[in-house]
Amino acid sequence: MSTRYVWNRYDDEYDLVRSSIANNTVLQIVASANREIHYTIEDVSRPRYDSVSGAFALRNVSTKNLNDGDSQSCTYFYLTDDEDNVYGDSGDRVNVEYNNSSSIRVSCSTATLYRYRTQRAANHDATRGSVSSANSGAYPSNGWRSPYWYELQGSDSIDPAAVSLPASIFGGDTVTVTVTPSAGKKYGGTVTYQYVHCFDGGDWVIDANTTDTAFQLTVPEGTNTVQVRVFAKDDLGFASSTWVYSDTVTVTNNLAPTAPGSIGVSAPVAGQPVTVTLTAATDPDGTVAAYVIERRADGGGWQQVYSGPALTFTETVGADWQSVQYRAAAVDDEGAQGPYIESEVLPVRTGAVTLTGPASGQGEHAQPFDLGPITLGLTPAASDAGIAFAVLLDGAETVTASQAAGDEITLRIDPRVMARGAHTLTVTASKEAYTTAMAQYTYTVPAWDGSDIAGGKSGRLEDWLGNKMLPKTLAQDCLGPGGQDMATLITQAQQAAAAAPLEPVVKAAPPSGSFALSPGVLYDFTQADASALTFTFTEPEAGKAAAYHVMFKCGSTAAAVTLPEGVKTPDGYVIEAGRVYELSVLEGLLTYQSWEADA
Repeated sequence: MSTRYVWNRYDDEYDLVRSSIANNTVLQIVASANREIHYTIEDVSRPRYDSVSGAFALRNVSTKNLNDGDSQSCTYFYLTDDEDNVYGDSGDRVNVEYNNSSSIRVSCSTATLYRYRTQRAANHDATRGSVSSANSGAYPSNGWRSPYWYELQGSDSIDPAAVSLPASIFGGDTVTVTVTPSAGKKYGGTVTYQYVHCFDGGDWVIDANTTDTAFQLTVPEGTNTVQVRVFAKDDLGFASSTWVYSDTVTVTNNLAPTAPGSIGVSAPVAGQPVTVTLTAATDPDGTVAAYVIERRADGGGWQQVYSGPALTFTETVGADWQSVQYRAAAVDDEGAQGPYIESEVLPVRTGAVTLTGPASGQGEHAQPFDLGPITLGLTPAASDAGIAFAVLLDGAETVTASQAAGDEITLRIDPRVMARGAHTLTVTASKEAYTTAMAQYTYTVPAWDGSDIAGGKSGRLEDWLGNKMLPKTLAQDCLGPGGQDMATLITQAQQAAAAAPLEPVVKAAPPSGSFALSPGVLYDFTQADASALTFTFTEPEAGKAAAYHVMFKCGSTAAAVTLPEGVKTPDGYVIEAGRVYELSVLEGLLTYQSWEADA
């Protein structure tokens, strides 16, 4: 860091003036007949006028004679309470050197006598600006140097505190070089910074001289490194000898691509093809030109097995490999390689179990149907037995068997004992040291709309006395999960709840609003006349029946009753005034009975 010294300077000039005087004026010095000039001088250096309160003390005063044609230098005319005068005869000259300035020739005449005097300039105390230097002795600390008086103000520093470049620079970009000014500046002067740069450790090149604390620098493409330096100078005369340097920043000329989005590897079987599948990578400033795929067998070193534009690669698994792993990276059009994505370490199997069979989508079935044949096989081809064959229906295991390669299996599916809706059949075949095979088949059991039973119509049943009846066979005809009839599922739900069958839940509040019904519970809303009821159903626990029961009473006006969407109602279903209703919803099918309300 360079220290800057600053001085203020002042103007101490005096004006030399003359005026005419009469011949009979009493003079201090009179010219002689031989044309000599007599004058008085004080041969000393004078201080600034301010320091003597308007008058100079006389020291070493002497009288001089000036002969015809000669000249005499005097330091200055001094100012006393009376004006100091110089007189001369015609043709005589006095050469006055004022403060080491150019000579002032003064003519003196006998016909007209003149007096000359020194007079302070009007701006004698005005500052004539400041000066600065890195040298503390460049100017007097408090003293005279023609043509100014100098006073030292002090020292400070204008060197930049720092100069910086962006941490990340790309080739071809224009970046901002930033100067942090010094906090040590105390005195005046406008500071200018010289910016200089260096590319790739080469020559330093001057960019600009400016008062700005930021400069735009263009970094050409292909540049590897860049550094800048700055020094400061002011307009008073100071120039720093200290350079402030930035860090050297590595320039990025090309961004590498991303890793491939994913990597998948088919089950490796000894001696059989294995396929590596990638999803595409992206390149932020170019295009992806190729992919590099590497393989590691049995935990050894990585070996490149492919380089090219394809997203898939297939090779043959070594007969003696125990495990294999793959990784892949993308390469852009400028040769930059991105990060790797790695697969899992996969065990190498002796062979693979194969399954061939019908289409996975089996459509809609209401009656029993055959699914098959499903053929088992081994790769490499063999007739080995001991293949574990399993079938899961909706996630629950239903069939297990030991089969042999070449066996053909047909599964008999009976939708009549299954809940309506979609079902999934999962078939697996496995063998030790072989890759497991799996196939899935889906089908749908159509919903029974309840409007067509053995060619007839559903409706309310009554005994011979007119009492409403709920047929026992309805719950038996409605099948739930696992093919169990509704009566069985209701019984299971009641047993699980450890409560009496259909224990009523009495609702004493006026039966209007929305109510959530739990399965296996009888809700009694007959404590008041119903006006508007909306029912929702909560899901039953796994393996439990979706059976819901509710009672309500209508007064002089029939109640408005809203059931969940999808509930099927029988023909003739209507809510009438003055009656009590009991509704049962079993697996989405409504049955009901009603009777007259008590008066």
